[in-house]
Amino acid sequence: MKRKQTYNYSEEQQRKAYINLQNQSKKSFKIEVPVLNRCVDLVIFEKNQTEITAIEFKLKHWKKALEQALKLTISFDYIIICIMEPKNLNTKSLIIEECENKNIGLIFAKYVNNSYEFKQALAPIKQTNTWMVLKNKILKILS
Repeated sequence: MKRKQTYNYSEEQQRKAYINLQNQSKKSFKIEVPVLNRCVDLVIFEKNQTEITAIEFKLKHWKKALEQALKLTISFDYIIICIMEPKNLNTKSLIIEECENKNIGLIFAKYVNNSYEFKQALAPIKQTNTWMVLKNKILKILS
């Protein structure tokens, strides 16, 4: 019988840790950005730039994270999922393959010694089917 993984931390803590590590960059961050009747966990952008990146954070259920990310491909230039790094190498390989096939970036998170570590497994590929009307609405929210 498979043991259910439990976590002593939340997706919100995972997102905050990621933002704190990225704060050295010139990028801006906005959490819970409304898009298509839902909210994107994190949007990364640079002031006076038009490229925007969405990141979906999940502690488990990587397929759900990927499903959510795929719904964002018409809204953002780059899409990334950030999930806890699986211990099983076959699962890890499957996730990498699925993200690669869908041009979705992938970040693995680990919780070690009461802090997060993040490792980019796949860089996101620029989306080619962006709906500019929706993207411009998001850019307006971000400004």
